[in-house]
Amino acid sequence: MGLKKKTINKKNIKKKNVKNNNVKNESGKKELRQWFYFCPEKITVTEIRDALMQSGCAMELWREAGVLEINVGEKMNIDVEEREPSFGEPEDDMFLKKEGIQSVFDITIASDSYEKCEPVFRMLTGALGGMVCADTPDFTPRIMK
Repeated sequence: MGLKKKTINKKNIKKKNVKNNNVKNESGKKELRQWFYFCPEKITVTEIRDALMQSGCAMELWREAGVLEINVGEKMNIDVEEREPSFGEPEDDMFLKKEGIQSVFDITIASDSYEKCEPVFRMLTGALGGMVCADTPDFTPRIMK
């Protein structure tokens, strides 16, 4: 299943191009950098920001660009970008339909920040439902409420 990511141009934000979701950390263990948030409701990054207000994380919202940056530590951010709820691949789109997904967001994290990001992912799914899934052929691992 080849997933096609929609690129959103953000003013004054630099984004690294990632060719591969698996990045080896210092210990040689692979860490996932690209994720998705799948929500059963029609929402935007504004609703995500509102749901995470109690997280204590600093956040910056670019509403027009559909982008939310969540700071989870020094030089560690979660970048959330709105995208169309379709991947253009029949098998992937069938998964979205089967799960009742109405909104899809691309999530990018630093390869060494998963431990700091996971509690935010759990808070997000607890508040708004849905799931955070790795950008892998079978969307695993999955973080749900």
